[in-house]
Amino acid sequence: MSYIDCFDIAASAAALLTRPVDDGGTFVLTGPEALSQAAIAAKLSAAFGRPVRSVELTAAEMASTIAAQGLPEEFAADVVELWSNVAAGSLSAVTTAVRDLTGRGPRTFDDFLAAST
Repeated sequence: MSYIDCFDIAASAAALLTRPVDDGGTFVLTGPEALSQAAIAAKLSAAFGRPVRSVELTAAEMASTIAAQGLPEEFAADVVELWSNVAAGSLSAVTTAVRDLTGRGPRTFDDFLAAST
């Protein structure tokens, strides 16, 4: 998955709101790298100095867990479908939109962790 830092979203929004955009097109904002859940867990473990793990659930387990928390079954089904698309790579693309809009590259997950710990 390609995560994006909230500061990069804000900087991109500011750029779009304060100057004309040439093509008026759509900008897909992403971070600079696509990371798996396992890679994120490893980075969190290193940053916090304690084990963090990623737990893989089947679609049925995820739906059951969501529903057990009192959320509607239809909502659980929607979340499972969205997560299945993400697991299949729907959010793994990395774009240059943040750099194109702001003139600087997006923050990495490591940068985010360094600023947060």
